[in-house]
Amino acid sequence: MWRCWGSELMRPSLPFLAVALALATLAAWLDAQRGRIPNWLTLPALALAPLAHALLARGHHTMIGLPAPLFAAIWSLSSALVAGFVPYLLFELGLAGAGDAKLLAALGALLLPEVGLAAEFSAFAAAALFVPARLAYRGTLFGTLAESLTFLTLGLRQKSRTAFAPHAFTEQLRLGPFILLGTLFAPFLARVPA
Repeated sequence: MWRCWGSELMRPSLPFLAVALALATLAAWLDAQRGRIPNWLTLPALALAPLAHALLARGHHTMIGLPAPLFAAIWSLSSALVAGFVPYLLFELGLAGAGDAKLLAALGALLLPEVGLAAEFSAFAAAALFVPARLAYRGTLFGTLAESLTFLTLGLRQKSRTAFAPHAFTEQLRLGPFILLGTLFAPFLARVPA
């Protein structure tokens, strides 16, 4: 007898949450230690998550006529694309690393769209709160704000924008720890049932 593949299976189960948390923890540690998140960590998770979701959906059917395993794999892959889109754009602009983009895509594939995007949003929100706090701790917050205002008013009119860019714009921020933090908070933000 087939069961309908409903909303309870369109969210990640506890094992997927545990794998995502382990992945984010190891990625945060590697990013903090080495400054990069390696492919050997992110790409297998990105490839295996749709297969695992498809295996979980066996014996179910969908309302739209697709076999549930196929739909689950497509749902996981599309979640990876949605979660990886903004980080990929940031990578292309030189504002994030490729490992960050691949990690967020892998977490999207594991956690599916609702929880995966909650993890991503939480990670970016935590980083956005951390940067001004770090600048304030260093005593450079107001100076950076003044340099930013100068950059916006004068620097954008100039051909060479780097001449006016604040020093804080050139600092690199390792997103791995923030992605871990976002992964920790995502199930609560997305209200995943236990």
